[in-house]
Amino acid sequence: MRAKEKGELLEQFEQTLNELNEESPDKRKLFLAFEQHAYKFYTIMFFTFAYVMGRWPHNAFYYLYLIVVPLSLLMRYIEYRSIDWQFYLLDFCYYGNAFVLLFLAFAPKNEYLFRISFFFSNGILAAAVVLFNNKLILNSSMIVNLPLHLFPSILMYNIKMVTMPYELTIPEEQRWFTPLPKDEAFFS
Repeated sequence: MRAKEKGELLEQFEQTLNELNEESPDKRKLFLAFEQHAYKFYTIMFFTFAYVMGRWPHNAFYYLYLIVVPLSLLMRYIEYRSIDWQFYLLDFCYYGNAFVLLFLAFAPKNEYLFRISFFFSNGILAAAVVLFNNKLILNSSMIVNLPLHLFPSILMYNIKMVTMPYELTIPEEQRWFTPLPKDEAFFS
């Protein structure tokens, strides 16, 4: 992001905070308190996510994802609702995350939903990390953008490249995900 664009975004953010301060000091206090708790939550979340992914890549990692991402989405809704930006939640990244959550929670053996989730998360959402210049800046209010754009890519890559090959070694009834044979074309 260019310095001019960053300056414009900061001015817009400061203008919104000033409007909140003029309209309702209580709303501004709520927003700033939310910022402090979001910082703590995401700092803990990043380290926990990395540890669990390395320690238990086939099971606990997915449960953690099912807890963290809905909490992130809820926190983003509360934050945006407090400053009347809730229509930003109609962005594609939230739909991509919804597909990944739907696949993981309700239909892990659905091959078509797996393919859709994989393409969304490793295509558009992964490209958004680069295009929107997402960074891990722990004291930034935009820290939630990184997990919403990057975590689905990491999760779907882990399913395809780590868990699916592992599940070929265990009995069929113990498998969580749909098997994709290595010799099958991905677009067939």
